Amino acid sequence: MNIEYLKENWESSNAALERGKLPRQTIDPRRKTTLQRLAARYRRMAIFSVLCLCWVMPLYFRLCEENPGTQLFYPLVMAAFFLIAAGMDYWLYRGIQCIDCATMSVETVLKKVYLYRKRHIQFIFILMPLALFVIYLILAIFNFEKYALAGAAFGFMVGLAFGLKILYDFMHDYKQVLN
Repeated sequence: MNIEYLKENWESSNAALERGKLPRQTIDPRRKTTLQRLAARYRRMAIFSVLCLCWVMPLYFRLCEENPGTQLFYPLVMAAFFLIAAGMDYWLYRGIQCIDCATMSVETVLKKVYLYRKRHIQFIFILMPLALFVIYLILAIFNFEKYALAGAAFGFMVGLAFGLKILYDFMHDYKQVLN
């Protein structure tokens, strides 16, 4: 084989690949893969949980000013909830981030994606009762006043709507990866 023959074959195969595709100028190098988007979502959720954790103690001190008998138990449960949520989201983030489609087999990638999707759903079933308990504790701090109940009901509905939207986005990304 000579060099000229290889050059001709290389150029003809390159031309065949270019037919029917977008020109190279229109490809956006900033575009992310679905796995990268999924990992970024988990990272944002972990950061959000840590930010909420930073909110717990100032809230407790504010409540202590109004109700001097407020126990330290309340913010500790809330802090534990946000720590658990941040830990779970960070674990999912690290797991999704370590998936490398270039070096792993398709079977390994699919097994990992199924595992993290399953863990995501399991974590929801772990965190949901804890979240309801935290809401109950907040209502107990306010002695179940009608305005506190109305605020909790409204907050629950808004939170449920946001939560379902976020869950839909996560599951949509998982579906795209698995297809």
